[in-house]
Amino acid sequence: MGTKKEMASLANLADGAAIEAVDYQLRRVLENCIDPNTSDKSRSVTLKVTIRPGKKNRNICDVAFDVKASYAPMKTFESVLLVGKNEQGLIEAREIGETMEIPFPEEQGAGGPSEASGDAEAEGKTRKIRELYSKGRQGGGE
Repeated sequence: MGTKKEMASLANLADGAAIEAVDYQLRRVLENCIDPNTSDKSRSVTLKVTIRPGKKNRNICDVAFDVKASYAPMKTFESVLLVGKNEQGLIEAREIGETMEIPFPEEQGAGGPSEASGDAEAEGKTRKIRELYSKGRQGGGE
């Protein structure tokens, strides 16, 4: 004679796979919660159990479960790039940040271009950089 099976429950459904799947998604959601790069929006874990009775024998049911999780998205990060072409004509981009030092003519020491040296091209480029930087920081980029 066969052994008596216990009543079906979430704990023994698919040999415990339903609970394992929920636990797995729960860990992932909790990791997302403590990630400082994500927003503070709500997260969720959803378990959907679908039971379909047989067409001919309603005493036999197919059971399926699906576990889904929703995560908070990454925060939006912003920066400002200075984009141009190098001496070889290739596109280059550099991030302009609060700590980036851009040698404007009046800020350079001996040997560098300065307003007194009459290097109008260097002065024009550095003024253009200053304008772009100011516009980018104020959100007035084009």
